[in-house]
Amino acid sequence: MKYPSKLYAQAFGELAAGDLNKTEETRLVKNFFEVIEKNNDTHQLKKIFEETEKILRVKTGRRSVTIETAREVANLKTKFGHFLIKTDVVEEKINPELLAGVKITVNDETQFDGSLKRKIDKLFS
Repeated sequence: MKYPSKLYAQAFGELAAGDLNKTEETRLVKNFFEVIEKNNDTHQLKKIFEETEKILRVKTGRRSVTIETAREVANLKTKFGHFLIKTDVVEEKINPELLAGVKITVNDETQFDGSLKRKIDKLFS
C-alpha cells in the first residue's frame, strides 16, 4: 500500500466533482485507475469508493439514509417521507435479527434504533 485510501478518495472526489466533458473524464478516470494499479493498491478500491462517496455527499449536501427492518415493508420511503429529503440516498435493508421495529442510520453516523432486539438486549444487560 503506497497511499492511504482517504488520499485516493480525495483525489477521486475532486475528479468526480470537476466540470469535465466526457472525453476528459474518461481519460482522467483511466489514468486514476492506472495509478492505483501501478501502486499495487487495487485491493483498496472498495474502501476508496466508500470514502469518495462520503466526500461527495458532504460537498453536495446529500444524506445517506439506511432504513433496516426485520421484514419487507411496503412503501417504506412513503412511510418515512416526513423524515426524508428529496436529495437523500435511501437504502432499505432487511435484517431478521431486529425481530421487529426499525433501525435508521444517517450518514453512517447518527442512528435511531427502535428495534425489539435492542430493547430486549437493554432489558437483560
